[in-house]
Amino acid sequence: MATRTTVLRQSAAARPGGWRYLFRPRPAGQAGPVLTSFSYGVAIVVALACSVPLFYILSTSLKDQQLLITYPPHWIPTHLYWGNYTGLLFKTPFLRWVLNTLIVATSVTLIKVIFDSMAGYAFAKMKFPFRNALFVVVIMTMMIPFSAILIPLYFLVFNFPAARQSDRNFLDARVHRGIAI
Repeated sequence: MATRTTVLRQSAAARPGGWRYLFRPRPAGQAGPVLTSFSYGVAIVVALACSVPLFYILSTSLKDQQLLITYPPHWIPTHLYWGNYTGLLFKTPFLRWVLNTLIVATSVTLIKVIFDSMAGYAFAKMKFPFRNALFVVVIMTMMIPFSAILIPLYFLVFNFPAARQSDRNFLDARVHRGIAI
């Protein structure tokens, strides 16, 4: 036991096997210092790469219209222009759009959780004819990519007769479309 502790406290070059000690196979869940450093480095690079478009969007939203078309583009505006945000809040029904989004997202989520939980319970606990065949059909419909059904769903909602009458009916159409997915 004492020799193992002594070996672990030695430097990597002095250990038996030299630098190969750092790259030895390890049990699951234990990464070596080189792998850990490499993983953190990759995570930092990916995080920076993903934050660049967000920074550009924020920077562009704080520019005047004349600065948007300049070449080469200026990443950081010389003066901040808040008119884009005031125009969004006071010249458009933005708060109504946010409320509509919350209503549709909340109702679709709650209804889907309820129905999907009931279906999952039925498939897991109940015995009925063609249970396996129906389960395969459910799994197969989940494999269809959303982009393949996006246009037909758009036409379904667009041609929904109540969608043009009022905001309330339009929200009903959106909720029905969300449940159908």
